Amino acid sequence: MYGYVYAKDAYLNIVVGNVYDTKFTRNVFNFIKDKKDGRKYSLNKVFYENVSDSKTVAWEMNKTIHQVEKVMNNNNILVTRRIAEKKGELYNATRHKAKKVKKAKGVGYVPFKSSDNVLKNILDYGGFNSINIAYFSIVRYLLINKQGEINIIRIIPIPIYIENSLQSKRDLFNYIKKQLDDIENEKVKNIEIMYEKLREKTLLRLNDFKYISGGKSGNRIYCDSALQILLSEETEKYIKTIIKFRNWKNENKNGNLWENVSKEENYKLYSKLLEKLNSGIFFNKKSNKFVELNEETTRNKFKQLKEEDQIKVLIEILNLLTCKKQPGKNLSLIGMTASRDLQNFDLSNLNQFSIIEQSVTGFYEKEITIIGDKGNDMENNNS
Repeated sequence: MYGYVYAKDAYLNIVVGNVYDTKFTRNVFNFIKDKKDGRKYSLNKVFYENVSDSKTVAWEMNKTIHQVEKVMNNNNILVTRRIAEKKGELYNATRHKAKKVKKAKGVGYVPFKSSDNVLKNILDYGGFNSINIAYFSIVRYLLINKQGEINIIRIIPIPIYIENSLQSKRDLFNYIKKQLDDIENEKVKNIEIMYEKLREKTLLRLNDFKYISGGKSGNRIYCDSALQILLSEETEKYIKTIIKFRNWKNENKNGNLWENVSKEENYKLYSKLLEKLNSGIFFNKKSNKFVELNEETTRNKFKQLKEEDQIKVLIEILNLLTCKKQPGKNLSLIGMTASRDLQNFDLSNLNQFSIIEQSVTGFYEKEITIIGDKGNDMENNNS
């Protein structure tokens, strides 16, 4: 659902696993040695007594539970993503005819065989597309045209097949220069690589909202919300309930509605999620859907849905906040659509853009400003 809930669920699994491991040990013999007398313990009462061995105190009555509650009520949780340069397939293996390649003016296509002087002509012989990207480079340059000199900051995707062929930074610079010549079709000068390798799942600050960088779509890059949402314990509990019901219903098509799921509670959750969308920081998010979701006609459409369809919509709204998966089609139930946020490769019109480099644990951060006040550049210790 979202990072904080996953983190807390993982913590509970560790606590429970530690208790079970301490009480029953890892020796299979301990599970069967007293089988003739039947099981001498109840799993329902494991946490109602002290659990320890010669090395570990796994559970102390009237003490450990308070420590668990303290951790569960703590929302100072650091969430990071694994960042890595893309490897693997160079492109989609589908072969495209020259006619289609010509229509796209060759943009986004590579030859069937680059070592063959004949087949490398993609406009005559076609090529592959959906080129997989290793990383992105951010460059600054001057564009010379009739209006004069224009300062541009742009993201340049670096395909895997190009990265594999690079022998030096000069090779990377030459590739970028060629790409800029093709993109602008006008003179460019003073090319500077501001950030060499922007990898997928890097933390970004874009117009003062944090995103996680994604892959390429046309001339844009995906940007998913990096913020974790904080909700009341009661609200979190109800969200877990409707998700469990949704999953159960998928396997029990003819199952009846659960007693603890209702239109009244669904509408309460709808309103609470909209409050989050309209809160200060989330209102800065790209493609914020608060205005559309808050319209009276949209609210009325939601009220008229069956409970099961309301749950589908609620999970989609939750996804608008957390961006944990590609938006689905369920918002159409209330006459809306949604898609992942995108940022154009040309960053020049942004007020602020920075890259936040994190340690694996998230304890340390370094913010590198690309656009905006460089006085904001900092190194943080979150420990």
